Amino acid sequence: MGTLFGGIGGASSAPVLIRGTRSPCDCAQSFGSDFARLGALPAGSVGACGKPWQTYPSRRQSAEDAKGLSFGQWQAQRARDQCAADDLRDTPLIPGQIAQRVDAWHASFQDAVVHDVVFEDRRTEAMRQARYGVPPAETPYVRTFGNEAVLDQLEAIAHVNDEIERVQAAVSKLAKGPARAMGQRNLDDLTSMRDAMLSLTTGLHTRKFQELRVELNMLIALNDMAREARQELTNGGAGTPLRLKVRGGKLVLKPATSKSRFQKNQIRARNDAARLALLLGESAGTPITLSDIHAKGLGQYEYSTVLSSARTAMSGQHTSWLGARALDIDTCKRASRALQSDLEQTHGGKLLGALPVHTHDDSLLDEVDAGADSCDDVAAGTMPTPDVGAAAPAVILGTFDVQEDGTLVPERKTRSSIASTPAKTSRADAAGGVSAARPRKRAASQRRHRLADEFIAAHSGRAGRLSIILERPTFVERQHEAAAPQRGPVSADASDATRAQTSEERWLRQGARPKTHRVSSSDDEGSPPPLPRTQPPHSG
Repeated sequence: MGTLFGGIGGASSAPVLIRGTRSPCDCAQSFGSDFARLGALPAGSVGACGKPWQTYPSRRQSAEDAKGLSFGQWQAQRARDQCAADDLRDTPLIPGQIAQRVDAWHASFQDAVVHDVVFEDRRTEAMRQARYGVPPAETPYVRTFGNEAVLDQLEAIAHVNDEIERVQAAVSKLAKGPARAMGQRNLDDLTSMRDAMLSLTTGLHTRKFQELRVELNMLIALNDMAREARQELTNGGAGTPLRLKVRGGKLVLKPATSKSRFQKNQIRARNDAARLALLLGESAGTPITLSDIHAKGLGQYEYSTVLSSARTAMSGQHTSWLGARALDIDTCKRASRALQSDLEQTHGGKLLGALPVHTHDDSLLDEVDAGADSCDDVAAGTMPTPDVGAAAPAVILGTFDVQEDGTLVPERKTRSSIASTPAKTSRADAAGGVSAARPRKRAASQRRHRLADEFIAAHSGRAGRLSIILERPTFVERQHEAAAPQRGPVSADASDATRAQTSEERWLRQGARPKTHRVSSSDDEGSPPPLPRTQPPHSG
C-alpha cells in the first residue's frame, strides 16, 4: 500500500494541486468574489510561458444589467416622459393653490431629464468619434447618481397630496347632488394628476438607481478581471492597450487591437476601448493599459476591501481612484435605498417598478443599420440601374439572334431598346390594354420574319428548322408559295392541294420535320391558312 501512494520519506509522484504560496496582492481579511484563483497554478509559473494575453478574463452580467437600450431608443423613452410631463401641466381646472407647485415639479422633472439626455448625448458622441478615428475632446464623462431632483419633485407632489386631502374632506361634507358630483370629479382629476406625477418621479428614481447598479457591477467585474490578469504584469503585457468588451451579457478584458479583418469588428473594438477609458474617469481617446488599471487601484484587492478602506480613511489620507469612486457610489446607493424605503411606506410604493426601466447600453450602436444602408447605397450606385418602367424580362422569348456559325441565341435588350421601353409602356397605357398590345405583337412578328429572311439568305437548307423555332411560316416561304407557277387552268380545290403538297415535299427534301401543329395569330391579317396535320416522316 505504501508503494502504491508513494513513501512518506521519499519523493511522491503525485502532482501538487495546491501550494501554500500566497500572492502579494491577496488580502488576508477577505476571500473575495473571485474564487477562480483557488486551486490555480501560481502566477510565476503561468507568467513564465509564451506570449502575453493568450487568455482573456471574463465575467457574466446579470439579466437586469444586460437589458439595455441604444442611445436612440433610450432618448425616445426620455422624450415620451417629457411629453407626459407637458400634458400634466396643461391639465385644465388646476386649483390656484397647487398650480405653482405643479409648475415647480414640471420644471424640476424637465431639467433632470434634459441633464441626463445632454450628458449621454455628449458621452455617446465622444465614443462615436473615438471608434471612427476622430480625436475626441479631452473631457471625462463620469456618471453621477444624485437624487436631489427626485427629492424636489417629491416635495412638490406632497403639496399636491395635501390639496387632495383638503378637497376630499370638503366633498365628504356635501350632500348628494350636482355640487357633490362636481366636487368628486374634481377630486378624481387631482388624484389622477398626482398619480401620474408620482409615477414619472419614481420612474426617474428607479432609472438612476438602475444606472448606479450597472456602473457598480461593471467596476466590480473589472476589478476582479484585473486581479485575474495580474500575471500579465510580469509577462510583458503590462503596457498593452486594453478594451472592455460587452457582448451577449458577458464582459471580457482583452487587448484593444482587434484581430478581425472586418471593419465592423474593428469599429466595435475601438468603441470598447473608449468604454474602458470613460469607466475609469479618462477621456474616450485615452489608451488604457493594465498598468494604468492597477495605478487607479483596481486589481489589487477585493472591491469590498477597497470600499471598507475608503470608509475608514481619515480626512487628508490618500486614497486610490477606485476608493474615491467606490465611496461616492456607495453614498448615492445608501441615499437611494433610504428614499426607496420611504416611498414603499407611502402611496408611491405601489408605483415603484410599475413601468419597465432600461438603462443606456453603449455597446448597442444606433448607426449599425445606417452603416449597412450606406454600404448598400454605395453598392447600388456601382451597379447598373434597372429601368423601373420596363416590365418585360431581359430575355424576350420567341426572338432570336443569328450568329456567324448559324446558331440561334435569344436576343437580349440593348440600351436603345431599354431606353425606349418606358415610352412604349406609357403609350400602351394611354391607348388601352388590348389595342396597345396589338401593334407590339405585329412589330415582333415582322422582326421574326426579317430574322428568318436573313438566316435563310446566309444558310440555305435550314428554313424548316427556323420555321419550327419561330412557329410561323417565313416571309420567303409565303412569297414562294404565292409566286408558284401554274401550268394550265385548274380548279381552286386542286390548286390548294397542290400548293400544300408542294410545301410539304420541299420541307421533307430539306431534311426538316414537318409541323404537326400551327398557332395562328389573329393580329396578322395576311397570314396563310394553317397547314394540315401530318404524321412525322419515317426513315427507311
